[in-house]
Amino acid sequence: MYNVKKVIYNVGWAFIGKIVSLLSVLLVGILVARYLGPSQYGLLNYVISYVSLFTIISNFGLDDIEVREMSRNAFPIPTILGSCIRLRLAFASIAYILIIITILLHNPETETCIFVLIYGLTVFPTCLNSIRNLFVSQLQNRYVVQSEIVRTVICALFKILLLYFKAPLIWFIIASALDIFIVSIGYYLTMKSFDSKIHIAPKDSQFNRYVVKEAFPLMLSSSAIIIYQRIDQVMIGDMIDDLSVGFFATAGRFADLVIFVPIIICQTLTPILVKLKKEHSKEEYNRDSVIFIGTIVWISIIMALIVSLTSSFLITYTFGEKYLAAIPILQIMAWKAVGTALSTTTGQLMIIDSTQKYAVLRNALGCIICIVMNLLIIPVYGVIGSAVITVFSVFCSGFIANLIIPPYRKYFFLQCKALIYGPINIFNAKYLIKA
Repeated sequence: MYNVKKVIYNVGWAFIGKIVSLLSVLLVGILVARYLGPSQYGLLNYVISYVSLFTIISNFGLDDIEVREMSRNAFPIPTILGSCIRLRLAFASIAYILIIITILLHNPETETCIFVLIYGLTVFPTCLNSIRNLFVSQLQNRYVVQSEIVRTVICALFKILLLYFKAPLIWFIIASALDIFIVSIGYYLTMKSFDSKIHIAPKDSQFNRYVVKEAFPLMLSSSAIIIYQRIDQVMIGDMIDDLSVGFFATAGRFADLVIFVPIIICQTLTPILVKLKKEHSKEEYNRDSVIFIGTIVWISIIMALIVSLTSSFLITYTFGEKYLAAIPILQIMAWKAVGTALSTTTGQLMIIDSTQKYAVLRNALGCIICIVMNLLIIPVYGVIGSAVITVFSVFCSGFIANLIIPPYRKYFFLQCKALIYGPINIFNAKYLIKA
C-alpha cells in the first residue's frame, strides 16, 4: 500500500515541475507574447493547435492504459515499454503524413505550411511518453519532474536569446518544437540512469494486440477531447483572424493555471485507486470514488472563482494593454477547469473499471456540440461566444453525457454526490492515501 508521506512527496514533486513550467509560461511566455504582438502570437498558437489535432493518432490513447498496466504488473515493464514505444512511433508516422496532406489542402499559404510542418515533427519524440508513464505508475514523479525542469530551463534560456536578438516568428516555432524533443530525450536518459534492469524489450505481438484493443476506444475518445479543446483556436483563425486567436490563447494560458492542479492530483491518486479497487468492497470503493471526484472538482471550483474574479488584474499586469480584449474571455474560460475535473476524474474511474469503451460517446457529444455551436456562434458573437461554447461543451462531455449513456449513469450519480458533499471531500481525501 501507498503511505501518506510517499503520496504527498510525489504530489509535491509534480507540483514543483508544473510550477516551474508555468513560471516559464508566465515569464518567458508573456515576454514572447509582448514581443510578437497578438497577431503573430495568434499564428503561433494556431500552428500548435493545428498539430495538436493530430496527436490523437500518435498517442493512440495509450497514456492511461500504460499507467494502468504498469500499476497492475500483469506484463513485464520492458515488454510494455518496448511494445508501446514502437506502436507510438508507427502511429506518429501516420500522423505526420496526415499533417502534410491536410495542411497543403486546408491552408496552402507558404508561411503557415512551413510552420506547421516544422512543429509537426514533434509527434515523433512523444513516443517516449511511455517512459514518463512508467515513473507515474510507480509514484516516482521526482525523476520525471527533474527531466522536465531541465527542459524548461534550457528552452526558456533559448527563447530569451531569441528575444534578445529580435528573432523572427519561425525561430519561436522551432523553440516550441525543441521543447518537446528535449523533454523526451530527458525521459530516456532518466530511465537509463534510474535502474539498470529497466530496458526497452522487443515488441510482444500478444501484448500489442491486447493494448491496441484496450486503447482503441480511448483513442476515439481522445480524438473527440482534443478536437473540442483545440478546434476552437483553429476555427477562430479560419473564421476571424490570427489577432482573435491571440486573445483567445492568452486567456487559455491562465485557464491552464486552474486546470493543472486537479489534473496532477488526479494522476497521482489513480495508481492508489487501482489498488483500492482490488482491496476494498464495492461500497468502500464507491466512497473512495466520491472522495476522489469531490476533492478534485471542488479544488477546481475554488481556483476557477479566484481566477475569474482577478482576470482583469492578471491580464493587465502580465500580457499588457494590447491584450485587454482577453479579460472577458478569461472570466468565462476559467470555469472550463470544473468541467475538465468532472471529465478527468470519471475518465480515470472508467479506465480502472475497464468501461472505457463507451467513453467515445460522451466525448463525441462534447465534440459535436463544440463544432456545431462554434460554427453558429463565432460569426455572431466572436471569441466571447466561442469561450462560452468551450466551457459548455466540456460540461456536456464530462457531466451531462454520463446521465445520457446508460453504462455511465453510476458515474453521474457519483459526481452528483461529490458535488453535494462539497468541500467536505477535500478534508476526507486523507482517507484515500491512508487506506
